[in-house]
Amino acid sequence: MRVYLDSCIVIYLVEEHLDYAPRLDTILADLSKDTEIFLQVSDLTELECLVLPLRQKNQSVLDKYRAWFESVEILSLGREVFRRAAQLRADFVSLKTPDEYIWRQLNNMPATSYGQMTTGFTELLLV
Repeated sequence: MRVYLDSCIVIYLVEEHLDYAPRLDTILADLSKDTEIFLQVSDLTELECLVLPLRQKNQSVLDKYRAWFESVEILSLGREVFRRAAQLRADFVSLKTPDEYIWRQLNNMPATSYGQMTTGFTELLLV
């Protein structure tokens, strides 16, 4: 099973958020009991996660992120995906640039073909 993680979930895991990291670890462990899971992120996720540690020149956190990103599959995004996302943001002013949309486009999946966890972590997508 492929599990796509949005940047906020990665931040909780890598920076070991006191409340959320243990819950996420439990969810991922439960998912992997019956089937092998493959964690996926986009290169946009990596960008979003690295900004603050780079800005703060926090080398220890940067090292943790770099090691973590080496352990997961990074879905490379093409120019067309970003152009489509830009058009959507232009058409719908309140729309942000979610990784989940880009991931679905990369995998040619309609909005209704993925399952979301109902644990309060809407950015953890299962396929």
